[in-house]
Amino acid sequence: DLSPPPESGPPAAVELTPAPDPSPSATPAAPAAAAAAADPAAEATPATAVPGGDDFVAEFVEQAYAALEEIDNGILAVEEGDGDPTPLGDALEAVGALHKGCGFMGLDILENLITVWEQTLNTLIEDGAPLTDGALALLTDAAAAVAEDVSTIETTGAEGDLYTTEIRSALKALATDP
Repeated sequence: DLSPPPESGPPAAVELTPAPDPSPSATPAAPAAAAAAADPAAEATPATAVPGGDDFVAEFVEQAYAALEEIDNGILAVEEGDGDPTPLGDALEAVGALHKGCGFMGLDILENLITVWEQTLNTLIEDGAPLTDGALALLTDAAAAVAEDVSTIETTGAEGDLYTTEIRSALKALATDP
């Protein structure tokens, strides 16, 4: 007889837990990556190694340093001028290239910072209002944070434990009230 036994009261509460996923993507960083995908501003868990090997890392680092130089030149041009954000156009293109490189390399923490930095630069350029010393200092701080993580990637082949929440928040505030 395969019929279920008669019930003798309410069923006991059962706590369901998912079975462990044996796939390689079921690493402790996977939930953070999913959270970062859902919210680009979410702080991700540092990667243990940049995928793609030394050749990709070397190429990314070279391009990142070239982009950071372009960004520094744009910030200097604004500082030496009257605060007009127009010279940041080339810097915006450089940040966009960095953004794409981070996405390709799986650099979630750095990509989250660069996404907000790119959006802020775009807003500042579109607004066209002269930039204050404080705004320029914040853009410089963002460049320094990116340079620090690129240096870590260059020496270790992995993202550092860059904490970017404060810089991202300040960049968002700048974009809403330049």
